[in-house]
Amino acid sequence: MGRTRRQRLGDDAEALARQHLHRAGLDCLATNYRCRLGEIDLVMRAPDVLVIAEVRCRGPGSRLTALDSISPTKQRRIVLATEQFLCRHPQHAALPIRFDVVGIDVGADGDARLQWLKDAFRPA
Repeated sequence: MGRTRRQRLGDDAEALARQHLHRAGLDCLATNYRCRLGEIDLVMRAPDVLVIAEVRCRGPGSRLTALDSISPTKQRRIVLATEQFLCRHPQHAALPIRFDVVGIDVGADGDARLQWLKDAFRPA
């Protein structure tokens, strides 16, 4: 079964975000990490920090921008998934963690505008 248009858009957005973060000096450790508690789009590593990046993409006519679309519930699920990731990959547990959001808004002209919000939220 093929991927839906929405899934392909999400895949493209994650690839664009991963490339952007890589060009900024971060190394990708994992993509689409899933567990029963939640999902992490990108797990990236800078020399001194583990970056958990949520990628949000919105098309033309969306009510919210991509950056504004991450709810407190989604944030909690990302934090829980991060805790699970660290249990499974303890070699990264000693690093400080930063939760970033990469927002991609696609305009009516098809151009994508990427915004990277570092330290977008903190665990409650």
